[in-house]
Amino acid sequence: VNWYNRLRESKEAVAEQLNGMAQVMKEFAADVCEITEVKNELEDQMIARLRSQHIDVKRLIMVENRRKQKEIHLIAKMKWGRCVTSREVAVMLSQVLGKRMRPGEHTKNVVPKECEVMIFVEDTKYKTLTGVARKSKEGEIVSGDNFSFLELETGQMAMILSDGMGSGENANRESEEVVELLEQMMETGIQEKTAIHLLNSIYALWSDSRSFSTIDLGILDLYRGSGNFIKLGAATSFIKKKERIERIEAGSLPVGMFQKIEAENRSFEVEDGDFVIMVTDGILDSFCADEKEACLELILSEIKSNNPQEIADKILEKVLEIAEKSREDDMTVLVAGIWEK
Repeated sequence: VNWYNRLRESKEAVAEQLNGMAQVMKEFAADVCEITEVKNELEDQMIARLRSQHIDVKRLIMVENRRKQKEIHLIAKMKWGRCVTSREVAVMLSQVLGKRMRPGEHTKNVVPKECEVMIFVEDTKYKTLTGVARKSKEGEIVSGDNFSFLELETGQMAMILSDGMGSGENANRESEEVVELLEQMMETGIQEKTAIHLLNSIYALWSDSRSFSTIDLGILDLYRGSGNFIKLGAATSFIKKKERIERIEAGSLPVGMFQKIEAENRSFEVEDGDFVIMVTDGILDSFCADEKEACLELILSEIKSNNPQEIADKILEKVLEIAEKSREDDMTVLVAGIWEK
């Protein structure tokens, strides 16, 4: 009976993976099919502006992706041995277009001597600075928590935090693997919810031989000033605003515990000067009070710094001072500050 149940569960996990891959293909198809050329009377002005700086423009087109953000694709080369950087080109295009542009990720740093494609994308409205503070469980050298700050080509910034079950090297290895897999999926353009489902189906197949790790994934859209959280077994997160502090909570279980999960999004809005704070259970469980989240909110309200690293350090410092017991779990604090450019 146990063997039969395990076989059925494995089939369900594989089916979930196939559904996930089908969703990935749909997302990639949408990205390709929803790119449309935008005819703009300013195209000739942009070409003239670049040619005035001895850039030989063979072709320039403006397109709009499915997120309604402008991109400029041009085929160009430098004339007469001059050197113009791609950032200087972005400034010229911005002056004509009236929108701040920046070089695409794979665009060369300087205009080449031979004709090549150069891509310039609409710059984000917001920028971020980040900070992290960590402390391993008492008696352990290695922390079982792992994290990542990941800037995506879509103008989003991902904050990933995973707490491996237990502590020490085994927990560290488990959570590190979760973070790396999630990074790889998101860097290839897979949407966060699809990536979570794929990751869960992979770990569901391995659940007999592995422990479980939490996933705390925060996505910040730096164009719109919005974001969402997906939490699997993760602790409460916080948005520190000028006049209040918001909680982001979710009740899902860690990754891999079930073949199918309902990865719920918790949406939020951010504006200039806000801070997003993510913590592992080790931080909240250090408080003996029933309202652990309220204790951390009090600490956040007392911190007046605008430096994300300083905020992370102060949170950890205060938690260690207030905690009435020894460090019984790994502690990690991630902070991202958001500002208008």
